[in-house]
Amino acid sequence: MIEIVLTAFFGIVIGLSLGLTGGGGSIFAVPLLIYGIGLPPVQAVHISLATVAVTALIGAVQTVKEHLLLWQPAVVFIIGGMIGAPLGVMYTKLIDGRWIVSG
Repeated sequence: MIEIVLTAFFGIVIGLSLGLTGGGGSIFAVPLLIYGIGLPPVQAVHISLATVAVTALIGAVQTVKEHLLLWQPAVVFIIGGMIGAPLGVMYTKLIDGRWIVSG
C-alpha cells in the first residue's frame, strides 16, 4: 500500500515539474523510480520515457487549444526527440545500470 501512495506522490512531483518548466521530468523521474521505489535502472528509464511522453502529450494538447504553440521549432524538436529517444533506449540496454544514474 505504501508503495502505491509513494508512486502516486512521485508521479505528482514529476507532473508538477513538467507543468511548471515544460521539461525535465526524466531528470526527476529516473532517480525517484530507482531510489524511491527500488526499480532497476533500465526499467526506470523505460517507465520514465513513457510517463513523460504521455504527460507531455497532455500538456501539448492544452497548448494547442490555447493557440500558444510555435509549430516550426516544435516540429524540429519533435523530430530530434523521435531520433534520440529510440537510440537512448537502445543504449540503455547496453550500459551497466550503475552508469545510467551515476554519470
